[in-house]
Amino acid sequence: MTDLTVEEYSEKALVVRGETQEHKEQLKELGGKWNARLRGGGGWIFSKKKEADVMEYISSGNITAPDTKPVEKKKREKSTDSSKDLCRMEKKIDKNTALLEKLIALLKDGTVVESDGESSEEEAPRKRLLK
Repeated sequence: MTDLTVEEYSEKALVVRGETQEHKEQLKELGGKWNARLRGGGGWIFSKKKEADVMEYISSGNITAPDTKPVEKKKREKSTDSSKDLCRMEKKIDKNTALLEKLIALLKDGTVVESDGESSEEEAPRKRLLK
């Protein structure tokens, strides 16, 4: 017998509490996750689908589920379509270049270069009507 207790936590989960430190690796292998913020204090949370395995471990101290394998996270594959990325970057560069040209023209002589290449005089400042 071990110093662990099993409680129903919700409809779909159960929790293992007690002196779990020495059982940490085995509880992980059984599919448990440690959660310190559980209602009623910290514990190892399990799906109820694992209840039989957990109960067997608690009563015997042995893991009987050797087929449990850690889930490997899949790495996100990089986009192989670099031509789309390149096209997107070129459009951004063109847009930023046009904005930069407008800014330079405005700073030089107070005129704004329109996107079609024509320049127009800056509007007169507005008068304040309310005093």
